[in-house]
Amino acid sequence: MDLTHTMDGVILLISGFVILLFAFGKLFPDLNEKVHGLDMPLRILGGSMILIGVFSLF
Repeated sequence: MDLTHTMDGVILLISGFVILLFAFGKLFPDLNEKVHGLDMPLRILGGSMILIGVFSLF
């Protein structure tokens, strides 16, 4: 059984979740205030990474 697609999906889910945590200010809140203009692009990037990760699990 080949698990490469599953592992790719899990890696994308975890990294997308970390990016979303940073974008919403839950991870490194001091740094998040300094890069205020990157909120929306990071939310879009994190959300799309999570969607791709979910789709690659199936």
